[in-house]
Amino acid sequence: MSHTSVSTYINQVLKARIDGNPSRAKTIGGVFEFVLEGDDGGIWTLDLNQPTLVDGKAEKMNCRIRMTNADFLGLVNGTLGAMDAFKTGKLKVEGNLAMSLKLQVLLDEKGW
Repeated sequence: MSHTSVSTYINQVLKARIDGNPSRAKTIGGVFEFVLEGDDGGIWTLDLNQPTLVDGKAEKMNCRIRMTNADFLGLVNGTLGAMDAFKTGKLKVEGNLAMSLKLQVLLDEKGW
């Protein structure tokens, strides 16, 4: 399935994944803040300790992910690899870099 809207992906697809399998989400753990820039962008906090997903900034986070909306959609649609995005500066990680690698499982439709 090709995703075309960042907000729809986060608020429906990603939320359904963590709501549908909270115990698996807890195994990833941590608090992630997504800062996605451009039309349809925004800031979302994904707390995999709870697990919850809400609009807005995190009070405390372990890892912040910064991307443009287009690059994020490329990542979740499989047309942009996470390592390539990181190496080329399309994916910026602040905080715990190792923790950001755990997100790949959650963002990959086949992995979840």
